[in-house]
Amino acid sequence: MDGRPPLDNRACVNCISKLSPSEVCQVNWHVDPDNACRLCAVRDLKPEAFTKPFCDFLRENPTVFHTVEYFKTKLRQSGYVELPARDSWADKIQPGGKYWVTRNGSSLIAFAVGKSYKPGNGEFITAGRIDDKLCSWSALLGLLHSTERDSDSYIKLVALFDDEEVGSLLRQGARGNFLPLTVERAVEALNPSTYGPGLIGQTYAKSFLLSADVSHAGHPNFLGNYLPEHIPKLNVGLVVCSDSNAHMTTDAVSSAILHRVADLCGATLQDFQIRNDSRSGGTVGPMLSSAMGVRGIDAGLPQLSMHSIRATTGALDPGLGVQLFKGFLDHWEQVDGEWE
Repeated sequence: MDGRPPLDNRACVNCISKLSPSEVCQVNWHVDPDNACRLCAVRDLKPEAFTKPFCDFLRENPTVFHTVEYFKTKLRQSGYVELPARDSWADKIQPGGKYWVTRNGSSLIAFAVGKSYKPGNGEFITAGRIDDKLCSWSALLGLLHSTERDSDSYIKLVALFDDEEVGSLLRQGARGNFLPLTVERAVEALNPSTYGPGLIGQTYAKSFLLSADVSHAGHPNFLGNYLPEHIPKLNVGLVVCSDSNAHMTTDAVSSAILHRVADLCGATLQDFQIRNDSRSGGTVGPMLSSAMGVRGIDAGLPQLSMHSIRATTGALDPGLGVQLFKGFLDHWEQVDGEWE
């Protein structure tokens, strides 16, 4: 609510009592039953509470460079520390720490190390593109809202890549070494005396990639192009995308894992199987999961008019994305333990 008109920032007495003096002057003290507290709504992850913040984000950040600066500000405010790419990370990464690193000013990776981190336990990877601001924003907000527990022994990581639409081959793209290099440097910094191929292999074997790219919602004029019961809808939840031609990284195991996460966090998933006589656009999921050998799934928020000058998504979809991404980050360690 920082920088917004106070009349739009409705807050209850309980929430106001927890604000700093500089924050108190930014809220509207006059709350009535018809105007619920916005802070309570965000705390409870009500999807409608994220609609206006996401619209503000779109309006105020027209380029990928604006977007990265926005995320850097959010990360700093939440206690994340920058790891300069040119510096040594030795002694800078510790269990319980929260960090971020950028490349080219247009790609960003942020991660939080579990307080009970143990060698070989990380990492899981969730990836989204800067040009896909819907999933990028929801994933990063999911990380900022994720629950911190003393028992957490994994690393929670969000990676946002530039240049996905032109092949991801540039140094800041997903096919570059930004993500695996960041993971390997973090593991090395946490385990300087035992670092090596064996530890990296063990880390990737225990990781999970949620490749998040927007999905096509069912278009009423082209319903014949969809399989029955596989027509994604707006304002319902994340879409799990499967492709028999292997242009997606989703398989039966990864789909079952994400459905289990959704059950634990109260989120709804939609299953979308692409017709085998249709060519999907593909995502960075297969290239990332194959390069690192991690389990992976393609799942994204639905939208209409993809790649048009104006696209459409549901008013609740940004908040539904935050709910699922937060749930994934909070519950992956538990779900991973259930599958071992």
